[in-house]
Amino acid sequence: MALRYSPQETRQFAEALAQVPLLADPDGRNQVIQELETVAGQPLDLARRPTATGDIVGLAEACLSRPELVPLLLSVLTVLEPSSPAVLALAGLTDRLVPPTVLKFTERQELLSFLSVTDETDLSRLYTAAVGPLGPLPTQPVDKKSLLYDLEDTLPEQGSLPPLLLFTELLARELDETTAGALRAWTERVSDRLGLSQELRTARRAFQAPGAPERHYLSVELSPDPISADVFRLRAWLQDSSGRRLVQFSSPDQPIRTSEIARSVQDLIRQAPVTPDLTVEFIIPHTLLDFPFEQVTDDSRDRQEIGARYPVLVRSLERLLDAFIRPRWQRKWTELQRRPEASSVLWLSRPGEFSRRALQPRLQVHDTLCLVQAYQPLGEHEELQEAVFSGIPAIVWNRGGLPSADFAAGARRELFRDGALGLPDQVRRVRMEAVTERSSYHLGRCVALLWDDPNRLPEPELRLRAPDDF
Repeated sequence: MALRYSPQETRQFAEALAQVPLLADPDGRNQVIQELETVAGQPLDLARRPTATGDIVGLAEACLSRPELVPLLLSVLTVLEPSSPAVLALAGLTDRLVPPTVLKFTERQELLSFLSVTDETDLSRLYTAAVGPLGPLPTQPVDKKSLLYDLEDTLPEQGSLPPLLLFTELLARELDETTAGALRAWTERVSDRLGLSQELRTARRAFQAPGAPERHYLSVELSPDPISADVFRLRAWLQDSSGRRLVQFSSPDQPIRTSEIARSVQDLIRQAPVTPDLTVEFIIPHTLLDFPFEQVTDDSRDRQEIGARYPVLVRSLERLLDAFIRPRWQRKWTELQRRPEASSVLWLSRPGEFSRRALQPRLQVHDTLCLVQAYQPLGEHEELQEAVFSGIPAIVWNRGGLPSADFAAGARRELFRDGALGLPDQVRRVRMEAVTERSSYHLGRCVALLWDDPNRLPEPELRLRAPDDF
């Protein structure tokens, strides 16, 4: 387990313990440890040391490694040495050095027993879901005990369930029925003690509320080669809406060229499960924004384009790797869920409509949550890159094939029927219509969509901490 207190803090705590007269005597130390084990409800498994100083240091290390023991130790010392100046000084030190823990000692041991059947990788994923994308990273290396302390240290938003209890609710959803019921009962007991029963009921109602059906994502990441601009490393996996990885697909042994992308995607589609809730997303650098992923055909008899069979989205690889952008991206996505009406859309109708200096503040204002670029991007895709940097989570653009006026009119008429939140399904619908009508002069033949949910990160290692001063 990672160290939570520095050697200097441990020494300071041990020195304060050494000032307690009862602890200077071997029989006194034995009595204190026995009483501490009694109130804790189980043996502490202390490694006793031959010298008084070493024995006290061992007691200090044991208590600081499990901070919920510190108030129990103080209560024991207060009973055995009432009104002792050394115990009062120790209490003052612990107020500064050891903040109160959410869980009591026995509660922590019970929760650890539930975690014993769960893999650390799954716990890290649930930790991420509980603290949110801007929450602190877990202490490294991750283990079950330190993860619980990290969750306790993460403060909740006002009126919401603490991340620790949200974590246990999420964990219960992945356990067998009997174990899940026991864990939920544990969460109820702790919530009652903390006065958070109402917050727990609210969180459970949110979990049970009807919403969008569970989706699965075939995520295809194309990372650029550091030397050759036309070469990419491909990785792919299947995950659910929570970010849990279900399947890791085999990837090409060697980097692939742009001309080989379509064939590699066809191979992946063949491996993917045939399910109506599948979304195919491409995590790409800006240099691939021109690539028509949605027009790649599958291997079915009718050679259908994948954009007509599934929602096909792109995501920004650069943004996923840039912690500086994460806070504004998260804020805009949250606001998009609250008010997805079309008034949150910034429309660009022609190249040069805004200078870069004028475009940036329009994208970064609170009200702009979606960008529609009605013309084909030019050069380095400056407008699209600016939108990505500004945290815009939904971007629609014209791949070419329709005049910008026709694209804008079609997008207003067809894509925002359900507000911005319906974009993935509406884009798929117009792509299906274009295939059915066999028309190249159709909105569905030239519309591209970047749809980027910051709460569903493709991999835990991409989850970066936001800058502290941002």
